[in-house]
Amino acid sequence: MISVLIPVYNTNVRALVNRVQHLLEASVRDYQIIVIDDGSDDPASKAENHQLHELINVSYIESSENVGRSRIRNKLMKLARYENLIFLDCDVRIDNEDFISNYLKHLDKPVVCGGIDYEQKAPEAGRLLHWKIGRQKEALSAKKRNKSFPPILFTANFMVKADVLNSAYFDENIEGYGYEDVAWAYDLFRKQIKIFHIDNPVVHTGLSDNASFLTKTKQALQNLTMLSDQGKIGKTPLIKYVTLVDKIPLFRRLFITVEKHMENKLLNDKGGSILFDLWKMAHLLQIQSVKEDQH
Repeated sequence: MISVLIPVYNTNVRALVNRVQHLLEASVRDYQIIVIDDGSDDPASKAENHQLHELINVSYIESSENVGRSRIRNKLMKLARYENLIFLDCDVRIDNEDFISNYLKHLDKPVVCGGIDYEQKAPEAGRLLHWKIGRQKEALSAKKRNKSFPPILFTANFMVKADVLNSAYFDENIEGYGYEDVAWAYDLFRKQIKIFHIDNPVVHTGLSDNASFLTKTKQALQNLTMLSDQGKIGKTPLIKYVTLVDKIPLFRRLFITVEKHMENKLLNDKGGSILFDLWKMAHLLQIQSVKEDQH
């Protein structure tokens, strides 16, 4: 009936798998949980996860190489036995006892996104940026997510029919971190496959430190540039604003000039989503400038 699919990288997921199994046992007769380690280099977490072999209806597989966020999800899908697939990221926690039963109410829908939440308590200094941006930009109600355009989807927590993924794979040309979920949501939109959002969140527990978060965001912006150039992504608000600024040389130079200053403020826990968005605009303009110089 349900396959729960969890890609893992350098994370101990025993508690998450035990929690998911408990909720499945209370709700359905036929289920499986598949965990694939995507080439982790942390022996401690791999040793812990190896014990998942002992659990009934749980498969644990270790990949010898890191194949990336798109390929690992496609691989999980191909191994799934059942029609209804629930994808979960490895760094989430499920607090809701009705998590599985909430999804069961929507088995008639092609794609259902449960959403993401963050801890109420702020983390220690040096990890505030990820927490603040996550709470402001990702911890959204189903009502807000259903109104979003271009459509959004958080791959940390969603359910999808197997036949949908058979016709709309995650783009394996996207390497590194970022925007594979946005590209997939846009592909679904073009194929007229609707994403339904419900209030059934998981709690994101894997906060990156400020420097790592900005590094991952830079990689994501490289992917955004590539996907936009290839027409594989809709005109996001960020792309629209950058396009407008790019038409005014003075503003473009100003943004590029102050990029490092904004980045330093974000590294030091100063500023929130507005400064973060301005910094992303500046970095996108810098990426475009480099591309132009290379041509």
